[in-house]
Amino acid sequence: MSNCWGNGDSNWFVNNTCVSNIPDGGFRSDCANKDGMHITGNHIYNANGDLKGDKICDASNTIAKAPSDDVIIGWGKKAIGWE
Repeated sequence: MSNCWGNGDSNWFVNNTCVSNIPDGGFRSDCANKDGMHITGNHIYNANGDLKGDKICDASNTIAKAPSDDVIIGWGKKAIGWE
């Protein structure tokens, strides 16, 4: 996924895990949202573990290096009850 969330009015992007296919992207800044937008508690992963020029203002939104494919597959299995 190149960008985990987009723009909108009154959208919520809360408590998600997103693995981006962009080395240093995948998350827009959460600093200047429209009224009603809630962007909090998200964990974003990409190859570099950082964002290209985008700033995170809500400390509950985190960015880190993507783990191995096996770990990501494990997350998916857990999410659908295939453990």
